[in-house]
Amino acid sequence: MWKKAFGRQQVLSNNLKDETMAKQKRKNPATKDILVQRFEQMLAEDTLVFFDLHEFEHIIDYYKVHSQWRRALKACETALAQYPFASELEIEKVQIWLHMRKYRQALEQIEKLIEHNIPLNELLVLQAYALVGLNQFSQAIKSLLKVLDYSEEKEEIHYQIAALYVRSGKIQQSLPHFFEVLRLNPDNTDALLELVDALITLYRTTEGKQFFEAQIDNNPENFRLWRNAGIFFNATGRFHKAIDMFEYALALHEADFLTWYYLGHAQMNVERYEDAQTSYHTAIGLKQQTGAVDPEMYCCLAATYEKRKHYDKASQLYRKAIHMDERCANGWWGIGICLIRRERWYEAINFLKKAVQLDSECEPYWLALAEAEAKTGNIVSAIEAYQHASHLNPANPQTWLDWSEIYREQGDYAQAITLLKDALEECPSAADLYYRLCVYCIEAGKYKQSFAYLENALILDFDRHTVLYEWIEDINIQKTLFKIISQYQR
Repeated sequence: MWKKAFGRQQVLSNNLKDETMAKQKRKNPATKDILVQRFEQMLAEDTLVFFDLHEFEHIIDYYKVHSQWRRALKACETALAQYPFASELEIEKVQIWLHMRKYRQALEQIEKLIEHNIPLNELLVLQAYALVGLNQFSQAIKSLLKVLDYSEEKEEIHYQIAALYVRSGKIQQSLPHFFEVLRLNPDNTDALLELVDALITLYRTTEGKQFFEAQIDNNPENFRLWRNAGIFFNATGRFHKAIDMFEYALALHEADFLTWYYLGHAQMNVERYEDAQTSYHTAIGLKQQTGAVDPEMYCCLAATYEKRKHYDKASQLYRKAIHMDERCANGWWGIGICLIRRERWYEAINFLKKAVQLDSECEPYWLALAEAEAKTGNIVSAIEAYQHASHLNPANPQTWLDWSEIYREQGDYAQAITLLKDALEECPSAADLYYRLCVYCIEAGKYKQSFAYLENALILDFDRHTVLYEWIEDINIQKTLFKIISQYQR
């Protein structure tokens, strides 16, 4: 979990990010106010009552705050009948259409407004939302590219363009926009994390390294640039380099909770658990001075205790995260792992089921659940959990190996062998799969096939041949294998 950041920003989605959120943050009245009552009485009696423009805006806002979109639309249309040239009402109507997911109606309204020379900045953003709702990502990007000519919020527009490129599978085109976001604002951690993911996916980490180092060279006194470089190096597996970057950042600004937090991630990755514990504690203390602590921070701190086998303290912190947010899947998973370490399998299952219920796309959750189910003899449930894990990450050989062991323990060598053959299609260079196939074939009495798998394994990774002796106890078979292995050693 320490390899992931928390609180990533949502990209453009089918739900409109309301452009008038400031208006909606006013305190919601417990009952309908007088203006709304007058408006609804007018509709009920089919009469005409005059409201000034600000009163109509108040009524529309009331319905929007309460997500009563049809009534908001009716109020907007009634207002336009009285104030047909009020462009702000036209824009309100577009926003309401978007909230109702009436994207085509919204687009038609936007096109009319553009013809009437309404300022393009806001309209083009709304047009982009509507096009995203229709899955027309390329057209949405074109609209946002035009916005750059008008908008002062270039950071946000570049970020949304980049996010849409990623969403539409054009990851390479996203890079210039992510880079620009970070030039404009090095504190945009969401853009930073998305950029790093894109660079890793495209195998262009060298380009990222050059970018972050160039930023530091141009402004070595900016601790944010050192921090960003640390996040990049940690994500790309250069953990010691990342720690150096974070320490430089802290030398410039010791009170940045994010630097301490990500330093903890890097220290976890090099198994410096006590150091990571100190870093996470410091990060939490600093964050408490400025705002609420994210539950994930307590999960990361808990992991430092868990790794040092202090399961009571770890469980206590995981429970604290859940108490803060009962939908914190890492908290449920963490408690489950602590219970597994104590071989309290039945109790672990309850927590792990909650974790996969909250986040069914996390492979480690399913693997932990599979292990616990298998240990309690729930074979069918264990197999289902392994199936989920293998679907999420078919390139993980260990998943297939652990799964196959269930069949082997039942004496079903044919099924175990078939499963690992399927695994080879996903992980053709995983030597451990060949070594285990060798073992299963020997146990099934298929010696000729076992030697073929052994030869492939030795070619892929000769040094791993020692795993055979952990599985095969028969001295005569060990001698035969040793003869074959000796030939490859020479």
